[in-house]
Amino acid sequence: MARQHNVVDLFSGCGGLSLGFDLVQRDDAKFRTVMALDNCEPAIRCFNFNHRQLHPGFQSDAGLVSDLTWFNDETEILAYYLDHYARLVNDKALRKGLEGLQPDGLTGFHRSLKSLDREYIAQLRELRSEEGWKIAAKEIAPGAGSLAIVKRWFRRLEVPTGWGKNPTLPNIVWGEPDSDSATESDDGTDGPESEIISALRKLWSSERDQLRDATNQKGRGQHTTVARKVSSVVDFIESSAGDRLFDIWINWRARRDSLRERFFTNSANREQVSKLYSGKRVVKVLLGGPPVILRIQ
Repeated sequence: MARQHNVVDLFSGCGGLSLGFDLVQRDDAKFRTVMALDNCEPAIRCFNFNHRQLHPGFQSDAGLVSDLTWFNDETEILAYYLDHYARLVNDKALRKGLEGLQPDGLTGFHRSLKSLDREYIAQLRELRSEEGWKIAAKEIAPGAGSLAIVKRWFRRLEVPTGWGKNPTLPNIVWGEPDSDSATESDDGTDGPESEIISALRKLWSSERDQLRDATNQKGRGQHTTVARKVSSVVDFIESSAGDRLFDIWINWRARRDSLRERFFTNSANREQVSKLYSGKRVVKVLLGGPPVILRIQ
């Protein structure tokens, strides 16, 4: 009987390479793509459309809109995969094991994050309804928010796009597109780690400086127009409204990132996640990542 091997496709796009593995017919081996990651939502839609036809028994889509820059910790990456795998194949034993993580299981971890996310969106809605925000936002050049470099600023900082009064949570790790769906829960977190706060301050400054550099483009026509639009965004970021946005953002991100770090660097959780990554759950083929030598066993 052919042994089944799990495939994970990083930077999957529409999934042409992993599709090739799934279509392989060998007497001694079969392949199934159990996870595909890409930060392009249309590409993942295409991947899942094709993939559902190959694996009708899966309980959820294998493709996820995800960004690998979200992760800094091996245990968190494994837990993210295992959480997805448990839903994909309805692995009840795995789900039970993930609920054994300290202090309140993976479900408790999710609820704590969603509590922070809900608070973040509520504070942004209140800020965006204030007159000072509205006045500052009116000074932003029309079309500035559609520029690639400005979209990058929103995406890198995980700030809801646009300037309107109804912000929605962007696609983030361990998050849902709409945080209002979260149940009530005390986030139960300690204060944010000072190292994380420092790193986030540097991130904000770096992303702002990249916008500022774009305002110095020389030339005529389109270059001048783009520079003017980006300049209006920089002016907004450096206004009092932008300062308020920064205060809300760093409070949210620092608490959220600190919660993730504490949860996944917990020694008992590291050991538990490592034990759960075994047997049929192990990934045998990794596509799209750094060059590796894989031995199919």
